[in-house]
Amino acid sequence: MRFLLFAGTRPEIIKLRPVSDALIAQGDEPIWAFVNQSRDLIRDMVLHDACPTPIYVPCDVENYRHPLVGLHHEITKGIIHRVPLDADWKAAIVQGDTQTAASAALTCALAAIPVAHVEAGLRTHKSFPWPEEQNRRMIASLASLHLAPTHAAKVNLRNENVDQDRIVVTGQTGIDALHTTLKRANYERASGPRVPRILVTCHRRENKDRISMLANALKPLLVDHYVCWPSHPNYGEEVCVAFPFAAPMSHDALVGELLHADLVITDSGGIIEEAAELEKNCLIIRDETERPEAIDHGCWLVKRDEMDRLPHMIQHMLSGPASRRHSKGIYGDGAAAPRVAKALRKILPS
Repeated sequence: MRFLLFAGTRPEIIKLRPVSDALIAQGDEPIWAFVNQSRDLIRDMVLHDACPTPIYVPCDVENYRHPLVGLHHEITKGIIHRVPLDADWKAAIVQGDTQTAASAALTCALAAIPVAHVEAGLRTHKSFPWPEEQNRRMIASLASLHLAPTHAAKVNLRNENVDQDRIVVTGQTGIDALHTTLKRANYERASGPRVPRILVTCHRRENKDRISMLANALKPLLVDHYVCWPSHPNYGEEVCVAFPFAAPMSHDALVGELLHADLVITDSGGIIEEAAELEKNCLIIRDETERPEAIDHGCWLVKRDEMDRLPHMIQHMLSGPASRRHSKGIYGDGAAAPRVAKALRKILPS
């Protein structure tokens, strides 16, 4: 059976790679369609051994730098021109809530290709984050198969009247990827004198005005703390902050920093999940989160009107024991991808 896998950002590739491997293991043929939504962050993702002839979908606008309607138009146009939509596809697989996922799901559904949604059912139940929350809901209305990472995500889908027989709780495929990375990379202990280590990532469009506040809270710690804050392509000319950012990192390098961190400060959903699996203290720079399990296990939300309390929150997290001590496994057991592959064969029509 042949499956289309769409990916336009690094997290999509990270979380779909285990699915591709599982499909190959059960004798299926996954074909990747790479959309140039975040080209600067996917160069380190080597996939040619899993897909020797991927489809490359051009996209002439950079993510977050043009109106979303233009991004949707470019992705849709690229898919129509480059992807053979009339071929014999078992399903089109999309992941998460990106514009690539939303545009690909709509295009494939209109072409009568069944859509399978990996990481289905995440919700803030608010109008934001925009447009991610709307993308998730739209994909749910189009998908033939909903692959939910948690039971809470399944409940969200059932509350939206999604057919129970079309929902499978698989766990988070990103945890599969994390386990694979940890086994492959063989990380050594952090070198140098032992000081508190903080990993920071902040890239969401709604947080550009918070970057300077976050930097001001961290600058006093640079004297006697190790702070790793990789730069991000979203930091355009409008982000002018005097801070010693690290260079953009490969996923393997980022996992190494996460493994040795005493505290994680992030607005990334994937890093929230990885931090939980590694039982790290974590502050989320968001007003809402679609991952309530993290909050239930000691992670703190830092809302916009609480940014002035960030130094206190950082010190509290660093001075106490790991508040997420029992968070391992809340997003999966590392075997989500085989469940996804099995469900794709079992539930989708032939």
